[in-house]
Amino acid sequence: MQSREPASIELTAMPLTRRDRDAIETRLGRGEVATTIDASGRTEVWETAYAGVWFVRCLGLDDRIATETIEICAAPEIPFNHPDDRRAAATRLAEELHIGAAPAA
Repeated sequence: MQSREPASIELTAMPLTRRDRDAIETRLGRGEVATTIDASGRTEVWETAYAGVWFVRCLGLDDRIATETIEICAAPEIPFNHPDDRRAAATRLAEELHIGAAPAA
């Protein structure tokens, strides 16, 4: 029986050279889905040529690789915001949409 639990392989924690990690990236290829997140550095996420296998690269503010992981899951969690952030945004939006309410500065 196969596990349905997400799994993650931290490439930067392994004794791999940059060349080794590039070879892994090349072998896995690129699929149809990709996104870039700009928050405290850039994070690049793309599905590999294998459905459900994702490559996640987090760059520091200096654009150097901080972490690289391969994630096996429906979708990595990193692009999704926290439920508390969504609730706060919904509250703020509801307040701003009330008739006569001034937009927040």
